[in-house]
Amino acid sequence: VLEQAAARIDDMSGEQIRRILLHVVLLPYQADEFVEAAETEVHKRLSALDADAATASFGSLEELSQQTADAAVDIATSLSTSSSGESGDNPFKFLKKGGKGKGKDLAAEANRAAASACEAAARLDRIHRGAHLKGEEILHQIEQGAAFELGRCLTLLERYRRIEFADDSFSRQSRYD
Repeated sequence: VLEQAAARIDDMSGEQIRRILLHVVLLPYQADEFVEAAETEVHKRLSALDADAATASFGSLEELSQQTADAAVDIATSLSTSSSGESGDNPFKFLKKGGKGKGKDLAAEANRAAASACEAAARLDRIHRGAHLKGEEILHQIEQGAAFELGRCLTLLERYRRIEFADDSFSRQSRYD
């Protein structure tokens, strides 16, 4: 069972990984393959959370969503106006090479992207106005919860590493050794 869990560990939540590690440590059961996979996955997720924290200085989710919507609308407007006229100084001429995507197709794609960005911004605004919760606060709480679970996983991984398995027995080293 633990071999299957190790193979599917990237689909598990932090809480699921922690629960399995807890059983492995408390029973104790020698499951080196699962523990190695769990350790790799936990470190990968923690580094992803650290990378997200580094990019958090670019503004709140609401601000980024609104800036994206505004930029998408500006691009869609530019493409729509430039594809309607066949001027020689079309800045989007390089996108038409190779027979792929005519100007009107690009304008339609840009319009769809702008509509999606505007809908996302409007949805965040509705959540903020209706629930008096900011999307940024909700994401921050989720990130903190995930980091907490992953930290607990690291503690269990350390406890597993202190177990010495022998033939039919085991012994635990103290964390102070």
